[in-house]
Amino acid sequence: MIVLNSNGSCIAYKHSVDYYITVSTRVSPGQYIILAGSMSAIGSSIYSRYNLVVHSTQPFVFNHRPAPCELIGNAFYAVAMRNNQRKDFGENVWIITFKDTG
Repeated sequence: MIVLNSNGSCIAYKHSVDYYITVSTRVSPGQYIILAGSMSAIGSSIYSRYNLVVHSTQPFVFNHRPAPCELIGNAFYAVAMRNNQRKDFGENVWIITFKDTG
């Protein structure tokens, strides 16, 4: 699960093989993107089924739609950059990884 702000920066994320994933974060009023699902669904026309529960002290509007592959790729890049897991090999070659086992 990845939470992005409107400029595409990662606010929070959780990577797990557990059946339930919980991400807790506080955000200011604004627009956010929540990506929830399974890595196995990427590049597939079959989307994983899941329940997304959002708790808020303020009213909010929720719009559900499948994420384009470009958004998913940018989200993973934002997670890696948030955790500063970039190794530079020179000549514009980098390896970017997640902080955990992802």
